[in-house]
Amino acid sequence: MEHLFPKSEADAFVQLAEKLHAQVIQLEDSVGFKFYLDKKFHFLHPDFYVLQGNFKGISYQLGYRRYKISNNIPSTVILTLHHPLKLDFSIRLVTTSDKIDKTLHLVQEIQTGDSSFNEKYFIETRQKESTRAFLKDSQKHSKIEDLFNRFGLREISFSPEGISGTIEWLADIPIDPNLVEFPPPSLPYKIPENIPFELKDTVEKMARARQLIPKRLSVPFVSEFAAQLASLAEIKLSEEQQGF
Repeated sequence: MEHLFPKSEADAFVQLAEKLHAQVIQLEDSVGFKFYLDKKFHFLHPDFYVLQGNFKGISYQLGYRRYKISNNIPSTVILTLHHPLKLDFSIRLVTTSDKIDKTLHLVQEIQTGDSSFNEKYFIETRQKESTRAFLKDSQKHSKIEDLFNRFGLREISFSPEGISGTIEWLADIPIDPNLVEFPPPSLPYKIPENIPFELKDTVEKMARARQLIPKRLSVPFVSEFAAQLASLAEIKLSEEQQGF
């Protein structure tokens, strides 16, 4: 039987919110909504969809923006779990320019004691001691690696108000409220050699988008994403609630 998507993206987002028992805060034609991300309130662009709900006793917000190939705006998913934390830092994949800055000693960042981890990720913080203490745990490294590799994250942000994960893919992420299973990872995509310097970061992002799953924003997607963020931040979830 052919799998049918709802007739419009807005309808699909509303149906997804209903299955998550969440409230739609903003659809594409809404403006001026303040969405929490990394300590500050930011105005989302009008082409974001936003919902808020509760996952196993924790309040969360989910923002979604479609891929726009005409001006190369990536698909974006931002998930924020609201919970008090004694942390204030962000971690993202190292870019080519970051590597150059590191080599020339133009930037300084904390060291985790794991050289391979430091080579892959760039850490920004104003609280060096608490960040260094948090990242000393090798199990945290594994959880961070899993989040970035499984979901194609651009960044994870910790703040006193909670934890946020931001996904950007140079590919479509259809909204599928009817998907009921979280699919297994796909095989790695081999990045071509001899990529021009100015295109390297873009090609690497496209390669990650091809190998990462799920390619659909669904209940299993949000559930798995929220659970892994909570586990990383050591946020205790309610055992009495099975999900949303």
